[in-house]
Amino acid sequence: MLLRLVPSSIYFNFKYLPVKQAIKIPIFIYKPDFQRIRGEVKITANHIFTGMIRLGMRSTCLFPNNGIMWNVEGRVVFKGTCSIGNDSNILCGASGKITFGENFIATGGVRIASYRNMTFGDNVLIGWGSVILDTDFHPLYDINKGEYKKACGDVFIGDSNWFACYCTVLNSVTTPENCVFGARSLVTRSCNYLPNSLYVGNPVKLVKQGVRLDVKKRSIDY
Repeated sequence: MLLRLVPSSIYFNFKYLPVKQAIKIPIFIYKPDFQRIRGEVKITANHIFTGMIRLGMRSTCLFPNNGIMWNVEGRVVFKGTCSIGNDSNILCGASGKITFGENFIATGGVRIASYRNMTFGDNVLIGWGSVILDTDFHPLYDINKGEYKKACGDVFIGDSNWFACYCTVLNSVTTPENCVFGARSLVTRSCNYLPNSLYVGNPVKLVKQGVRLDVKKRSIDY
């Protein structure tokens, strides 16, 4: 792993970060597929240390161990520790901005694409195979009104949200803290999301209130 990790991580850190940060190698990037390596990367954490941000490193055996695709022309901000696992893609257009809160974790096969503004709060957990978009890419044309329908909008994910495997989050979604979304949920702006609640379905529906994720507990404990 070190042979794959060291050269790309050194290049990536000195490409994007101020020298005082880059010499600490705070970002590990494993097997990168650099489609576009432009734009801007910032780390705003008060304490910066080696390997605090890990991109493409193996976190699950359910997806190929082929690192991460980096296709960035806009701005990417890390507020603290971050882990985005193997077989994942980060796409940020020239007009896009992605902000990762403290202790952001995404397991394998995650796709994140921004052409507007996407913000993740602290302690957000994204399950494998999930997709988060702030654009539909292709707007629909309303023939009667003679105009295009809205096809993009800011995404804000609140603190301590958990998205189980294969969830899809579309543009203009805002969630409060402590939301849980069940496997294969389709999360759209059509729902008024409540904190400490569980949502499931396509599109999602509220199924239970008064619940939240406890990251210290695993299902194998029960």
